[in-house]
Amino acid sequence: MIPSQTLKYLISSKMIDAKTLINNNRFPASVYIAVMRFEIALKHKICQSFRFNRGFPETKSELNNYLNENNLHPLGISLGDIRNHDLSKLLIYSGVELKIKASFNLEWAILSRWNPEIRYRKVRILKNYAEAHFKAAKRIIKEIS
Repeated sequence: MIPSQTLKYLISSKMIDAKTLINNNRFPASVYIAVMRFEIALKHKICQSFRFNRGFPETKSELNNYLNENNLHPLGISLGDIRNHDLSKLLIYSGVELKIKASFNLEWAILSRWNPEIRYRKVRILKNYAEAHFKAAKRIIKEIS
């Protein structure tokens, strides 16, 4: 279980990390951290939406305990649906998909193009690209927090 307070702390600390990386010309790492921050914020929002009061479930049994406590249909959500890096899927389960796609379409377009597999590739990322990811994550997170 990842406690909600830990998720909140990570959301805050990753913002500082991403900005520090931009300021030190570490643009690929900054993008990775900015998008990771957004992913964590979506997982925190999932906790709120599904009333996962103790935090984000990391095991099938933790998820099943929540589903039983909250009378949620077990076929409606699986651990694989929420414990991944798929931003589109996480956005659906966060409960804010329509709001984000309607009000933050540009920001979502920037963030949704990211692929976690990029961390294993040598890529050239420019400062404006890193800053766009940082700002997009910041705007959406402010709205859903």
